[in-house]
Amino acid sequence: MNPLHFNVMLMPLGAEVGTRFPSFTRRVELAEQLGFDGIFVGNSYAMAAPDPFALLGHAISITQDMQVGTSVFLLPMRHPTTVAVQAATLDQMSGGRFLFGVGVGGERGPDFSLNGISAHDRGARMDEQLEVMQGLWSGAEVHHHGRFYDIEGKLGVTPARKPLALLIGARGGATPQLQHAYRRVVDRASGWLPYIMTPSGYARGLEAIHALDPDDTPRILGLVEMTNVGSGDGSAAVEEAAIREAKGYGGTPEQFRRLVLAGNVAQVVDRMQQFADLGVTEFVFNWACDPAAVEDQMRILAADVLPAVRAHVEANRGV
Repeated sequence: MNPLHFNVMLMPLGAEVGTRFPSFTRRVELAEQLGFDGIFVGNSYAMAAPDPFALLGHAISITQDMQVGTSVFLLPMRHPTTVAVQAATLDQMSGGRFLFGVGVGGERGPDFSLNGISAHDRGARMDEQLEVMQGLWSGAEVHHHGRFYDIEGKLGVTPARKPLALLIGARGGATPQLQHAYRRVVDRASGWLPYIMTPSGYARGLEAIHALDPDDTPRILGLVEMTNVGSGDGSAAVEEAAIREAKGYGGTPEQFRRLVLAGNVAQVVDRMQQFADLGVTEFVFNWACDPAAVEDQMRILAADVLPAVRAHVEANRGV
């Protein structure tokens, strides 16, 4: 089994350049001090998020041995050769500690319109991109003539880790689109990186992946959770998290109450242990709280939650 890692999602905060990036640096340094294993960043054009490769390159430069990752990089928006070079460079810079989470996007229409890409083609485009990029990462000559790209040649830089740790971001479910996402995990990726889901939903996704993989290949199993650890009975943290996620993604708080990683310490530990029992080893904490509270949330997780989850996993592995 892969080692257990606890990672945090961090993005620059504030409206002004002079305040945004120092806040990112401070939080990366805090994550390392608290003993987190890695830094992840997201990718959005509609929300004016900074470039993820630049952010992670900076994170590598100010930390010792933390892994870095994307959750998720919107692959259909970029040319596959450009992305292949950027990802390989970042993996080389980090000494093979890059987890490249990719996804087709779809939550925000402006992500597509700003890039002149049709959302209707995003899945087919990503399939072609993955084929091209993995050919380029191998160091071999690529001769690809597809629906979206004509590629001839080879790259001068390839990933340090072979194969590059490529994770497919997709929620669990039984729709044809999600079944195709599971096929990408099996055919193209090192692992699966879904987000905001229940343990039972995660289990259904794993069943679908295993059904498509007769060899039952060992994979990196990750999970991005919208997190808010509160006090008392935890109800206030759950409600805040549900309201924030409903506002961000659309829907009602009722729909999100069962999806968020929220509650008091004991409730959060219990839910994480359920996911760990399903094989999740890459936990990525995103935030369903006031942005100003993220650093306090990191401290609570490091002091009260993560030791209990580590102990649970170590005890189970020892059986």
